[in-house]
Amino acid sequence: MQMNPSEQFAAHVAEARYEDLPDPIVARAKERLADSVGVMSAGARGVGIPGMVDMAKAWGGAEQASIFNYGDKVPARVAAFVNSLQLRSFDFEAIDAEGFLTRWPAHVTSTTVPATLALAEWKAMSGKDFLLAMLLGDDMACRLTEATRFDPLGCFDGNGTANCLGAAAIASKALGLGAEQTLAAFGIALNMAGGTMQNTQGFWTFKLGNALSAYHGIFAAEMALNGFKGLDDPITGPKCFMDMFAKSGDASELLKELGERYFSDAVVKPWACCRGNHVVLDAARECLYGRTLDAKEVRKVRFGATKSLTNGEFPFGSTCECDGLFNRRFTLSTYILTGQVVAASYAPEWMTSPELKDILDKLEFYEWNPLAGAKGSGGFAACVDIELEDGETLHGEVKGDILGDVERKPLPKEEFEAKFETNAAFGGKVDVGRLREAYDMAWNIEQVDDMSTFTKLLLP
Repeated sequence: MQMNPSEQFAAHVAEARYEDLPDPIVARAKERLADSVGVMSAGARGVGIPGMVDMAKAWGGAEQASIFNYGDKVPARVAAFVNSLQLRSFDFEAIDAEGFLTRWPAHVTSTTVPATLALAEWKAMSGKDFLLAMLLGDDMACRLTEATRFDPLGCFDGNGTANCLGAAAIASKALGLGAEQTLAAFGIALNMAGGTMQNTQGFWTFKLGNALSAYHGIFAAEMALNGFKGLDDPITGPKCFMDMFAKSGDASELLKELGERYFSDAVVKPWACCRGNHVVLDAARECLYGRTLDAKEVRKVRFGATKSLTNGEFPFGSTCECDGLFNRRFTLSTYILTGQVVAASYAPEWMTSPELKDILDKLEFYEWNPLAGAKGSGGFAACVDIELEDGETLHGEVKGDILGDVERKPLPKEEFEAKFETNAAFGGKVDVGRLREAYDMAWNIEQVDDMSTFTKLLLP
């Protein structure tokens, strides 16, 4: 009897070997891990994190994996949850799930990296086993993201749907589940998948989809390991994943080149904010060429861009980073005046500064979409015109690929390095020298025999 798609995924996860991984995808996985070291450090200062750490400590339980930046050991699924919240906090982690059609504006890494690290510490996995498990989860989440035709303007959050099954794949591999148990884990995880895109409208809950996926994926695999059964086809069965989350989806390419081609996030972010803002910042970068302006120099800023969930007004006076992360007006103004958008850009003193208010009042948005019809992030386009008080006008525009795409427009090495240094210092919980050691180790993680030697470097 021919296996259904869920069974084929389960068999693939159970049978996959490190030696089967293409070298380029392994290299990119190490790059994302190195990037995550710094981003997770900065995330210790994200909204809600101290309270979630206290909650995790109060729960107690088996001491399986560490809460990074804080140091306590808790059950692996709990560590994965809290560490995912930290990695996701300033929207600075890797993004853009690959597929056969395009890049999709979804966050896979902030689920897969913390989930795999927690399991790797718990089970003393080797670096190679860590990479294999993570890339299996990355690939599954990316394929499901494309199958659903994930739309950030839609209802369901792909970070809490596709990622949940991807995390179950990771945990199934890490815990040594066979194909039948892995299928059960998928069927259990489906019952925990969900999340709303309304989270991005200024709410702390924007980072829950990734964190709950990390938690539930491990939870589902542990249930399967202990004999609990799941659905027979949780991906394409009736009233299952595709029916639930794919309003206009297409599963025809879901299994294409499975085991031969591996997908993952394809963007290392240059700026700490929603990728929907990046296209405008990229145009501003082309406009300013490293120059920063004083608000008093600026008469007017007109910017055109594609439709996005980030087009709303910025509620000036807010001191919550969630209001700025998903707002083009805030991040564009910040970039024009400071030349950067980093975790420190969400400091209350900047978010309420008179200079920021001054330039916010000079912004004018219009819809500009020369790439109408392009799928996913392939439709990115923006232009920025800055009219100065002295009569000079500055112009910049981008269409299609924007800064950070690891293949098409990679972040220059010196900027990648500077991003790490800035994030490592901003976090303030872990000695920067220890983080540097972890950062350097990430580039050769396949040579590590026991991943706990890596994870201990992320602790105070």
